[in-house]
Amino acid sequence: MFSWWRWIMSWQMPVAVFARITGTVSWLYGSPRNDRSIEKDVESAPRAPSPTGVVSHESHKEQIDAETHEPKTPICILGFGTLDNLGMSKADICSNEEADSRRDVILGGSTGLIYVLPSGYVRKAAYPDITRNESLRDIEQEYKIYQRLPRHDRLLKMVGYSVEDGLILEYMPNGNLREYLQTNVADVTLDQRLQWACDAAEALHLLHSYNIIHCDLKPDNFLLDSTLRLRIIDFSGSSIDGSYFSAMESARFCLPRSWEAPSTIATDIFALGSTIYEIMTGTQPYAHHTDEEVEALFKEGTFPPVDTIPCGELIERCWHSEVHSAEEVRVLIKVESGEVE
Repeated sequence: MFSWWRWIMSWQMPVAVFARITGTVSWLYGSPRNDRSIEKDVESAPRAPSPTGVVSHESHKEQIDAETHEPKTPICILGFGTLDNLGMSKADICSNEEADSRRDVILGGSTGLIYVLPSGYVRKAAYPDITRNESLRDIEQEYKIYQRLPRHDRLLKMVGYSVEDGLILEYMPNGNLREYLQTNVADVTLDQRLQWACDAAEALHLLHSYNIIHCDLKPDNFLLDSTLRLRIIDFSGSSIDGSYFSAMESARFCLPRSWEAPSTIATDIFALGSTIYEIMTGTQPYAHHTDEEVEALFKEGTFPPVDTIPCGELIERCWHSEVHSAEEVRVLIKVESGEVE
């Protein structure tokens, strides 16, 4: 049953991608856009929810001058991989001159368009046309999660939100963990890898402490700050209090289960095991196998050998559901690193 669910999703995804790209390109090159005011990073912005649990549109809006208006075009489309994975370049959604001048942005999954603002913050906005309602729903879900969570070193800072403009978030200068591992493989020390594994577990424990299931944990969904510490991202498909979730787990991070089974702490812990595996090895579990082959192997309880890698026993315990909390994972990593006896 589980493989049928993934098969269904595998043909739905290209359709959704095509629809979103078509709508986005049409929106970009069609009628001129109206410039709107957007959220500005102001420490005085209200953080506490209203009595209904929702912060009003007006409470998060602040006018800014013409020199800091939003970019005219998005610089990356997220949600189904990077532009490279879609066979596109920045030039496909903006002019060559603009593409040359744009910085790379967050490469983790999300269900919207990502802009880098002149202020250095990022704006996450809904897709403009065909799938706008779904995209708006997912971004609102992410906003609700940021509202529930406290300020924390393992999270991005949310500095604003409105239905029209989406989320305004802190920008992380070093990209996502997967890309960093791939491009800096020779420079990453064991101590750094252990720190990242600990950061990932700490971030996940924070979510679970507030009854939030991430539903799509993987190195793509961790960004690195200026000190190379991890920040967990992309809550648009996550579940709050057992609510509906729209995230689709990647095959190598997915606990085998029936298609109707919900994501739970156990499924997040399984994904954390695969995340730590990639942190320690620089590659995904069964990187050279197809998704279908990986699903079959995982369903049999057959996992990559971990005898020779740091935290190998812990990774295996995550895969076999023998660890029951992210906090337990964090403590065991501390033991591995020698910080706890």
